[in-house]
Amino acid sequence: MAGRPSLYSAELGERIATLLADGWTLAAISEIEGMPACSTIAEWQNKRPEFKQRMDKAREQHADALADQVVHISDTERDPQRARNMIEARKWRAGTIRPRTYGPKLDLDVTTLTVSPADLHKAALERLRAMRGDPLLIPGPDGVLVPQDNDKDDDEPFSIFD
Repeated sequence: MAGRPSLYSAELGERIATLLADGWTLAAISEIEGMPACSTIAEWQNKRPEFKQRMDKAREQHADALADQVVHISDTERDPQRARNMIEARKWRAGTIRPRTYGPKLDLDVTTLTVSPADLHKAALERLRAMRGDPLLIPGPDGVLVPQDNDKDDDEPFSIFD
């Protein structure tokens, strides 16, 4: 488009960053007469570290401005569906810019479960028995696993590897 600036100046860069921090999108900023296209702004950020740093700070402020807009929209918008759409879009955008502040909160409710190695071993043996169809194996007097079977008279050691 004719009339768009392609040369960076600190003043223009600061004006863009200020508008972004105030809640304007880059697309809306680029539509303002005398402002560069979004692609030009992106190019400036890639080539000028000081401008990128200022824009990064402006994006954080942009998220705060979006959060403020949510309250304003909920107070003033008469159409509930329109308000909901506008609010959800702003909440999503603020959450992507500053996830720790405006992103979804994770519920990390951790409960402590104490399990003894003997209980784990017994459970593993029970699963193995169920898979093989074997009787429950329990440690015998000498530590060798024997089947738990009250109907059997012989106390021969039983191995799970037979």
